[in-house]
Amino acid sequence: MTRPRRNPKKIPACEILIAGGGLVGLAQALALADLGDGDQGKIVLVDRAPLTPKSKTQDLRAFAITAASRRMLTRLGVWEKIAKHAQPVSKMLISDSPLHSVARPPLLEFPTLETSKDGLEAASIIENRYLVQALTAQVKKDARIRVIAPDRVTGFETGPGSITVQLERTGEIDARLIIAADGARSGIRRMAGIKTMDWDYGQSGIVATIGLGRPHKGRAIQHFLPAGPFAMLPLVGDKDDAHRGSLVWSEKADEAQRLLALGGQEFLDALQLRLGLQFGGARLLAGPQSFPLGMTLARGFTAPRVVLIGDAAHKVHPLAGQGANLGFKDVAALSETLIEAHRLGEDYGNLLVLERYQSWRRFDVVTNALAMDGMNRVFSNELPGIKQLRDVGLALVDRVLPLKSLMTREAAGETGRVPALMRVGEA
Repeated sequence: MTRPRRNPKKIPACEILIAGGGLVGLAQALALADLGDGDQGKIVLVDRAPLTPKSKTQDLRAFAITAASRRMLTRLGVWEKIAKHAQPVSKMLISDSPLHSVARPPLLEFPTLETSKDGLEAASIIENRYLVQALTAQVKKDARIRVIAPDRVTGFETGPGSITVQLERTGEIDARLIIAADGARSGIRRMAGIKTMDWDYGQSGIVATIGLGRPHKGRAIQHFLPAGPFAMLPLVGDKDDAHRGSLVWSEKADEAQRLLALGGQEFLDALQLRLGLQFGGARLLAGPQSFPLGMTLARGFTAPRVVLIGDAAHKVHPLAGQGANLGFKDVAALSETLIEAHRLGEDYGNLLVLERYQSWRRFDVVTNALAMDGMNRVFSNELPGIKQLRDVGLALVDRVLPLKSLMTREAAGETGRVPALMRVGEA
């Protein structure tokens, strides 16, 4: 509990207040829109920036949207608006050859098309801007969702049956639950007194959109180098460039600064050295941008009438563009938990109900975070013997078909306990 800086104006109460209008917060608002029993404004979404379809679209990241996440976005009425911008991944190629090697044979290769029971590919690459635009437009047209933006939560007080939330501009609003979707530096998490475990990798992520000299044919590459992984994710072509890709390039922080300071051709030369020749010459279409890389895990995902989702609960290494899927799985799991509690007549803001969501998601989140952390540490070094061991390990995986099948199912988001919104044939 934190004592708010008071704005005495009182505004109509809601059932649930969602703080944060990014991908995860927008999806959560849509997934819970029915919870207010059809009443308008029972779900409130608060964000610091004006919520327009064109806001927050300068972020050049792209995400590998799993088959499971695609099903949820379809059920939320969003996928049909972005399907033409989604590039199916036909094959994932993993390698760790030295930087100056002419040939880069893959250590592990697995196909990802039509791997699900409903015939969906394991993953499709889509740019952040299209996801944000589609989710924002869908939220704005849903009368059951009340948008308060620009505004921010400055504090809250928890009572026995509700939580009073103080908004900086608008005033006080009573809710039964506040959902923190306000990012890795979550103010709600801090106000709720939830501690975190933090790791700084000393790396920066460089993202850019590039044009390719040859068709990518849906191939995604993940090339592990001592400084960090270098990934090229295939994108749908547009009217200006038929063959496009998205870079997710990890470098030591000081080297990333040096690379970003280079002129256009010098940066392209460094990029081409890492990309190799399989896609022909590369052209810079947008970017580069950079951001610090680290891992943040909340020690708990709940507090009285407060629950964390997305980066507010967990920020992980952006290996292969998978970060959005963890947040979307939070959305689906929390929605299922709250809707079931509502159906049973329970107070879904009660800590006992929220603990069900935490116990569901925490193991999966920690497992994924540690797996990505471990991959980054094992592959991003040249310690004697480590390279040989990892190469042997990947070569064995490449030959064991059941293990490759499990990895493909993992890439599709279909392992572990899958929420109903993400399952085949369910709503």
